[in-house]
Amino acid sequence: MNWGKGIVIAIVLFISYIMFMVITMIRTSSDLVEENYYEEGVKFEQKIQAIKNSKAIKEHIKVSVDNQFLAIEFPESVNMDSITNGVIHLYRPENGKLDKHFSFSKDAGNTQLIPKEKVSEGYYNLLLSWKTNESEFYVDKGRIKI
Repeated sequence: MNWGKGIVIAIVLFISYIMFMVITMIRTSSDLVEENYYEEGVKFEQKIQAIKNSKAIKEHIKVSVDNQFLAIEFPESVNMDSITNGVIHLYRPENGKLDKHFSFSKDAGNTQLIPKEKVSEGYYNLLLSWKTNESEFYVDKGRIKI
């Protein structure tokens, strides 16, 4: 084999590699964590304060998954009647289309139940946020399997 053939083979392999990378990047989903990430960044200080408020709760929020429900049990120190707005956010990192938002149910008391049929199976990050008349709270319960 002479130098000319070696250079041509190297160039063809390089071009093939570049084409493979271009095709791979075109097919890869590029979902943003937040659609309005700029506004979320501006609200970041409020989120930090909400996290600090959540750390003041002595007991931990318990999460369990059974055959029918995702159950989120708040401690007795969290007065559910004082909550004006509460959201359960199930964030699916690999596919933003499978993210789910649920409002707190005042009728459920300190245990919030989400039927599993409303959520696709897989791994989710569980984010809880709620407001009372006095404060805001934010808890990241981490990754759970549904």
